[in-house]
Amino acid sequence: MHFRIEREDDVSFIHPVGKFDGGSDSEQLQTLITEMAESGCHKVVFSFSLTRWINSCGVGKLIAAKFVVDEYNGRFVLCDLGERNMSVINTLRLDQIFEIYDSLQDAAEALKLDSFSQTPP
Repeated sequence: MHFRIEREDDVSFIHPVGKFDGGSDSEQLQTLITEMAESGCHKVVFSFSLTRWINSCGVGKLIAAKFVVDEYNGRFVLCDLGERNMSVINTLRLDQIFEIYDSLQDAAEALKLDSFSQTPP
């Protein structure tokens, strides 16, 4: 697995490619998110459009990434989960923790309209 990163205005998009299984490749997610947050990127869309599936280890990495962004008073949202990945999220009741959007466009629009204060810890 690897991550495709895009940025538009003040919103960053992370697209994990392949299986999001929490393996050694996903360790780079924590570093990536920390670097983004420290550099002032506090609006993050995590898109599953290129992800075949996520398992419990991947979910753990996802939660850790959200907590990092939250520490910087940012927003970390999910989109394009698909039926299988959404089932995992719903089963674990993570739909109560994450903001979830049907499409990348919906997620981007929600974050672009957000003009909250971004004060680091």
